[in-house]
Formats: sequence, structure tokens, C-alpha cells
Amino acid sequence: MKNLFFLVFFFSLNSYSQNSFILKKDGTKIEISDKFNDFGIINIDKRISYVIPGKTWEKYITYKDLDYASFGQYVFKSFIIKKKQKGYFVLADDVDKRLVCLVTTVTTKQGKSLYSTITYYDILVLDLNNNIIETLYFKGTSKSLDHVELRKKVPELIKRNFKNCPKVIERMESFNTNDEYFMDILGFFDSPVYLKCN
Repeated sequence: MKNLFFLVFFFSLNSYSQNSFILKKDGTKIEISDKFNDFGIINIDKRISYVIPGKTWEKYITYKDLDYASFGQYVFKSFIIKKKQKGYFVLADDVDKRLVCLVTTVTTKQGKSLYSTITYYDILVLDLNNNIIETLYFKGTSKSLDHVELRKKVPELIKRNFKNCPKVIERMESFNTNDEYFMDILGFFDSPVYLKCN
């Protein structure tokens, strides 16, 4: 059995802001075209792709060089967590912590033409020194009891850590429908809108 794993996540969105940019760790600011529709996260290579105004080709920046990218309602930031370079969307920023997530799709090939796709959700609450306060990691569409139970923990994790962030709790609750396998809550992370608490 031959397995090919692709840890590539391409997040497609429309940019809503005329102020989309990338801020590099050295302080350099790169304006991003507001006309592009694809913001690519290539997690296996630890880099993102973007387009600059007036150009049609993609450029790349590694997580190592990226501080954060701001575009429309979204913020993607690089972190060093447990001595490893990582990249996550920031969903909530509070005075002493932040909620971050990365949704990754893994495609497996078995044989000549059989493919399967699994989506994983990596959710972290970090302090401002990038120490993990809490974490959840689960398969998005798995109906196994273990993964359903992990998805059920999402609302409490957010309420417990972001009780001073009514906008975050309100947005999360709009996805908290208590469906049978608790999959609707995934919409909160599938569209990782950035919200500043204060």
C-alpha cells in the first residue's frame, strides 16, 4: 500500500480590506493585493503564498521570516511553540492570551486511483509567551465517540478562556447547534475570523 501525504492547506477567501499586508519579523511591511482570492498556507514547507499589487504571480514567505499577515477579517501569525516554528490563524486576542487554530487537510493515496481526505483541527490557547494553556486536536468529520467528545469541548474551552470576550463567545455560539456529531462547531474554525477582545 502506497501512501502519499499532502499536508497542504489552501485557504480561499475574498479580501475585504484595502489594507492587507504582511509584516515580516525584521519590521518590513509588504502590501498584499486586495484583488487576489487565494491565500495559500503550505504547512509542510512552513510558508505562505501571496500576491503583491499589480502582479499576477505568487510570492512566498516562510514562517521563520513572517511575523503576521493581515487580510480582510483574517490574521495569520507565526509562532515558536515548544521550540518549533508553527503558523496559525488567530481567532481571538485578549490581554493575556490568544486563541489560534490551523485546519489541515491530509490526502492519502492507496493504490493507483483511490484517495481519501481527512481534515484535522489543531486548536490552541496560548499565553503571550506562546506557552500552551490548553489544546484540542481532532479529526473534523470523524463520527467516532472520541472525536465527537473532543468537539463537544470547544464551547467550554472558549467560554473558560475568553469570558471577557463577548464577541468571540457570541460568534462561537452561532456555530454551537448541538448537532448529533457536533460538526457544526467546525464552522467557527473553517472561517477563522480575527476578533480583538479589548
